[in-house]
Amino acid sequence: MPEKPEPGCGRGVFGALLKEWILEHKGVDFFNSFKASLTDFQAAILENADRAAWYPVKDSFAIHERLYEILGEEAHKEVVRTSIRKSISGFLKGLASFASPITLARRASAFWSRMYSSGRMETEKVSSGEFNVTVYDWKEVEFGCYVVGLWLEEMIKLTGVKKYKLEKTCCVHKGAEFCRWNIKLA
Repeated sequence: MPEKPEPGCGRGVFGALLKEWILEHKGVDFFNSFKASLTDFQAAILENADRAAWYPVKDSFAIHERLYEILGEEAHKEVVRTSIRKSISGFLKGLASFASPITLARRASAFWSRMYSSGRMETEKVSSGEFNVTVYDWKEVEFGCYVVGLWLEEMIKLTGVKKYKLEKTCCVHKGAEFCRWNIKLA
């Protein structure tokens, strides 16, 4: 596995999955048009996305944010959810279906460190049906918080939980020292 680069980078797996989704759902013409709306560097990231490579998070999330602007919130949510479902397969998918949301959230810190070169994720149980997920030292991109929230929501769904409330209670982009999501299970 390649060594982690400088802080502020993320793995290319979601870029590769984003490219795959666009080509599958919107076609080559849309893909080429979308790439043309990005900076040259961002277009190259999307075109050549290598799942194992590291890319600057600010550019990776700028690609997502641009797609959000073009397709709208609901379509972008489907892009992220599809990417998450595809990135979690095999044994991990089976584990997710049997794990409780808090057990899965506790494993999220290991996943985070494999995906991002900076920041850390911690889980804290508040009560039997409530927990907090906190991301420290990660102030890269505000849009990244939106994507992390979608990721947490999809992880909860993978456990089979249907009723829950996910609320972002703190954000570094609004003056807090960390980002935190509170999750209450029904």
